[in-house]
Amino acid sequence: MLPIPLALGAGVLLGALMGTGALPYSTQDYIPCIEIGIVLICVGGAYGFAYANKPSAPPPQEPPSIPPQEPPAVPPAP
Repeated sequence: MLPIPLALGAGVLLGALMGTGALPYSTQDYIPCIEIGIVLICVGGAYGFAYANKPSAPPPQEPPSIPPQEPPAVPPAP
């Protein structure tokens, strides 16, 4: 939801700058591009954050090692 307040803040800032004469009114044509840029930056940041915090892969499971055993002793024949 971060793009909504960022776009609102950018719109208020651009409106104030255009109202004081610091920016020409033709800057209004770039407002959709600014909003799309804000959304793309937020999506990229979200994916970057998710990638940086993904859980590490568990180590591969190896079968337990069984120690070698001697063959059973055969009793002598009678």
